[in-house]
Amino acid sequence: MRVKLGIFVKYLFETSLFLYIICIVLDLIKTGFVSNVFDLNILLAVVLVSGVLSALLGYEEVTQIGKPTITDSNWYFIIGISCIGAVVIFIKTMYLGNISYFITGATFIISILLSYLVLIDDSE
Repeated sequence: MRVKLGIFVKYLFETSLFLYIICIVLDLIKTGFVSNVFDLNILLAVVLVSGVLSALLGYEEVTQIGKPTITDSNWYFIIGISCIGAVVIFIKTMYLGNISYFITGATFIISILLSYLVLIDDSE
């Protein structure tokens, strides 16, 4: 029973966090697009409660044995997500002038480097 509850809470957390991030990005791009219709604090409460329960129940899948390899599709995904993040940062900081180009570039490079560090994971 505890394993099934752990699986349910884990998927609830992942789904609600994904939905919350999408709603926040939509609301950042067009102010009031989501927040005028739905209170995002309710979804944030669901994310927080399910995250705490997921951590307390401690369910974790082990699906891969051995050292992971970085494929081309990993790099395409990392660069694509980094580009999307850089565009959002640029849209939000473009009123600052020329410094927004520096902030955007730094965001792009830092997100790629952090993703690479997560993928290599030399903790052994």
